[in-house]
Amino acid sequence: MSSNNVRDEFRAGVKKALAYRVSLQCSNPLCRRPTAAPHIEPDKYNLLGEAAHITGARPDGPRYEPAMSRAERCSISNGIWLCRNCARIIDTDEERFPPSLLRWWKQEAEATLLEIYRVMERRPEPASDFLLELPSELKRIVNPRFGFSFLAPENWDRCEPQNGDGCSFSHPDDPRIEIRGWAGHDVLDLDIDSSVESFMDYQRKQGYFELISSSDATRSVMNINVAEPDGPPAQIAVKATRIIYRAGTVSCLHVKTRVGGTDFDLRCQAPFDRFVEFRELFVLVSNSLRVLGPTMSAYAANEPSPDDLAG
Repeated sequence: MSSNNVRDEFRAGVKKALAYRVSLQCSNPLCRRPTAAPHIEPDKYNLLGEAAHITGARPDGPRYEPAMSRAERCSISNGIWLCRNCARIIDTDEERFPPSLLRWWKQEAEATLLEIYRVMERRPEPASDFLLELPSELKRIVNPRFGFSFLAPENWDRCEPQNGDGCSFSHPDDPRIEIRGWAGHDVLDLDIDSSVESFMDYQRKQGYFELISSSDATRSVMNINVAEPDGPPAQIAVKATRIIYRAGTVSCLHVKTRVGGTDFDLRCQAPFDRFVEFRELFVLVSNSLRVLGPTMSAYAANEPSPDDLAG
């Protein structure tokens, strides 16, 4: 066999580590499709991705670097996890996909998953003296025009537009840290899923936008209706979506829902390097959105209380 056909392959452990470090998703930022799926047999699965070499695995392969040793070529630093389609594409267009670009893909994919882990799982030590003692310094803000409410810090700077569609609260020391709630009538999209897609398409057209995660938030948004004319209000779940994304220089946690043709939005944002500081506050605020309807706005000041939300 010609020496040009001998491949320097990754060990099984390296392949597994590459896959799990990106949660079995393709590392191409324009793809990010899952690379594992159920098999028709209940005890099996289909693997739809592979560990690709950043620099070539053999002398006649794409992006081969002769100065590298075999150990370097087989190391995890020279690997990237891709779906099978993207793995083929990078090898057929070598100039378009140089090693420097593939390394950036890998770093971004791992950093994105790490940020999700930090935002959703960790409870870091506060890095700001201004962080609130939750929820005692939060106040429920009521919008009488559209009949929705959410929690916001009492001592942040408040701004309300003249049209009354919502309001925003910005950190007194850094206006880039903001909580904003608003509503509006949507005549273009038929459902909340279409509304979310339209929103993300618009953000992409504005410039840098990267979706980090999208998840169901139905249990976090409640529509309070009067069950009986003389009875107490009852809470029912409303379909909602929570998206975490980067836009420009900030990271955002954004809840979107729709009731009766009206879209309701609650967005919490902070600069990339400060988002984790405010994670606990942002999660609590995002869970506090209540959609009542204009005739029910009187209930918004009291239902539910911050103590209920903290439980």
